[in-house]
Amino acid sequence: MRVIQLGIGGMGNHWLDCLKPVDFVEYVAFVEINETIAKAQAAKHGLETSRIYPSLEAALQAQEADVVVSILPPQFRIETLATCIQANIPLLAEKPLAENMADAYTQLEMANESGLYYAITQNYRYEPLFQTLKQILDGGELGKIDAITVSHYRTMKLSGFRAEMPYPLVNDMTIHHFDLLRFLLGTEPESIFGQS
Repeated sequence: MRVIQLGIGGMGNHWLDCLKPVDFVEYVAFVEINETIAKAQAAKHGLETSRIYPSLEAALQAQEADVVVSILPPQFRIETLATCIQANIPLLAEKPLAENMADAYTQLEMANESGLYYAITQNYRYEPLFQTLKQILDGGELGKIDAITVSHYRTMKLSGFRAEMPYPLVNDMTIHHFDLLRFLLGTEPESIFGQS
C-alpha cells in the first residue's frame, strides 16, 4: 500500500514508528510545511528528503498513492478531505474529527457524497487488553452488563494545537473511552453528557 503521510512532526513520529515496519506499507511521500521539522525527521527516521513536500497537492502531483494518512490538527480536516476527494484517494486522519459539530457534519456529507473511504483513527480497541476483555464480554461468562461508569483523570502537558483547544481532555482524549464503550458493548450511544 503506497502511503503519503501528511505531517511528520509531533504525533507524526508515532505514525512513522508504527507504519514503517509494516511489510505492505510503502511510504511514497511525506508532507511537512516546517523545514526545520522536515530536516530533523528525515535524519531521525531515515527519510529521503526528496520525498518530503511542502503541500499535499505537491505530493499528490509527484507520487501515486493508495491512501493519505493525515496527522494534522482538526482545523485542517475539511481542506485535507477536499484535496483527497479531488484526487480520488482515501483518507485516514488522526482524531479528533472536528472542532465543532458543523464541521463534523460537513465532513460526513463530503465523504458520503464522494464514496471514498474516510476514517478517523481509534487505536485503543486494538490493544491486547481490550481485545481480551471483548472476548470475555462476548462469551457471556460475566452475564449481562447493566451499567458502566468511566472516570478519566490525566495530567497532561499540552503543546501544539491541544494547548489552544477548549477542554482538550474531553475533546481529544475521551473519544478513546467513548469508542471503547461502543466496541466493548457492541452498541451505539443514545446520548452523551460530558463535564470538565
